[in-house]
Amino acid sequence: DAADTFMAFTIKFPKSVLSPSFHSLALKAYIDGGINHKVLDSKILYVKNYGVGTSYWKLQTAEDQEKIKPDLIRHISELSLHFQALARKSKKQKDFKVAANWYKTFLSSFPNDKAAANMNFLYAEALFDARLYNQALAEYEKAAYEYPRHKKSAEAGYAALLTYNVLLKQASSKQ
Repeated sequence: DAADTFMAFTIKFPKSVLSPSFHSLALKAYIDGGINHKVLDSKILYVKNYGVGTSYWKLQTAEDQEKIKPDLIRHISELSLHFQALARKSKKQKDFKVAANWYKTFLSSFPNDKAAANMNFLYAEALFDARLYNQALAEYEKAAYEYPRHKKSAEAGYAALLTYNVLLKQASSKQ
């Protein structure tokens, strides 16, 4: 009931500065109440309603944007990893594309975040697993060379070399 009340506020007043807080309280109620089937959809809705670039985001002051930024970072990160795990179980190309889109959302929203280098590497992995090799190559190289040195730098560079090999095997003699 509490979650429904909090969500009712966000529906009635979608542009209110309080809506993200009430949405977070609803999400917490779902988690605390063990209503797990609503958690995922609630996180997705949070990002769609309050994410960087949304109409809500554009109406907020920089100070108010900073207040919801940690929740956005956490939700997008968790959604990315969740959908990557689902894709690894299903091994379906379309599922890897879903995961890749969440990583892309993170990177386009928070390119300077401390987790961006690792998220870029995971984005490249999702693209590779989706068999989008050209895109994966570009992202592996970005993860390896365009960020300050990080724990996945060397692995990203090596993955780029492996991706070149895959592309070479697929290439025609003209290419």
